[in-house]
Amino acid sequence: MTKLLSVEIKITGEYRDLWLYKRRLYIWDREGGLRFLDLEEAVKHLARTYGASIANIVQTLIFRNDWKVGEQFRAMMRVPEVEAAYLRPFRETSRIVVHIPDHLFSLNESERYSGPVLDTCIYANRVYLGTPDGLLETYINEKKPALSYGIDQQTDFRVARIATRYSAINASAEKKGLYFARINYMEPDGSLHGFQKAHWKQVADFSLATSFVQHNLLNYTDASVPNLLLAQIEEARPHRSARYDDSQVIGYEDSLDLSSAALSAASTSMRTNVDNHNTGSFEVIGNSSYHLLAALNDRLRVIDLRAKSGMDVEVRPSKKYLSVGLESVRASEILQTYPVSGGFAVELYDSLCLITEQGSFNLAYGEMAGVRTFAGSLRHKEVVATVQEECVSLLGFYIAEEVLF
Repeated sequence: MTKLLSVEIKITGEYRDLWLYKRRLYIWDREGGLRFLDLEEAVKHLARTYGASIANIVQTLIFRNDWKVGEQFRAMMRVPEVEAAYLRPFRETSRIVVHIPDHLFSLNESERYSGPVLDTCIYANRVYLGTPDGLLETYINEKKPALSYGIDQQTDFRVARIATRYSAINASAEKKGLYFARINYMEPDGSLHGFQKAHWKQVADFSLATSFVQHNLLNYTDASVPNLLLAQIEEARPHRSARYDDSQVIGYEDSLDLSSAALSAASTSMRTNVDNHNTGSFEVIGNSSYHLLAALNDRLRVIDLRAKSGMDVEVRPSKKYLSVGLESVRASEILQTYPVSGGFAVELYDSLCLITEQGSFNLAYGEMAGVRTFAGSLRHKEVVATVQEECVSLLGFYIAEEVLF
């Protein structure tokens, strides 16, 4: 039997969103004001307030997930005495809650957008805001984060969702379609406006949301299964100061209909090889990279999508999730899914649960005004951020054997 152990950083106040980026935590208040905190300072505060053991857990499970998934950490955790010592703060509780006071944050005085924000993303030192007024862009100086910058308008149409990676930005604009552009790495030439507008290309006629599957892109519409856009890739240095080539998405080919293949994969039981195609309702709810979370007759299944350049697209039942019991989560109760490394964060009406190869677990309770994950980052692949009425939180987790407790 396994047990979920979780740690929560809670920041009290009325906030709109938050983001972990390049060793800092950024939070926006509901008027659009931006503040930031160096994670190193946060760890020092937690060590002084809660002790070194809890500060170490927070650092590993939230601030440095790359340590957690690294082979050295895994090797140490395979020694029972080492794992028991690391998890000692969880002896009395399976959930540790720590607080970071808002006075530790510094103010960034960049131009504010006080209207409703539908989605936020920080990438390549840019802040992208999906709003009813269009896609807005501003800048973060990673060396001098207090510097202020203006807001530029990348598009003049409503943008509901944003997906950025591989030097590409993708914007879901609902009835206006799905738009793609390459990131312009020119630095702003002053503290005010200095950005260059991207060259946008419409790659789909309708888009409610979009998500990366490795380099490729899933486009979620009002259909039950998203379409797949195969990426065109080139190896190049993204900007003049880059030392190495990166894989960059430079465009997409025509989209592929995955409906038949996805239904077949979800319907087929690998244990019995029985085909159950005519079994009723079917929907792909979300994805975590190439793992797709699907609902067949209100029962959850995980299927895998493989699409490599020059090879046929394959959709199969996920072997990793075959023995995972998903019966405790009903598909009809799911509001949204979010990718984390090795699984899914699933938002329900009054709670948040976690689905991994080791099972499904309750992660948080209460209604959420917003949920965010950072699966594309290096250091925060398994972190879940939540926005609630009176606070924002960062959640980290560790799945341990019950015998340790």
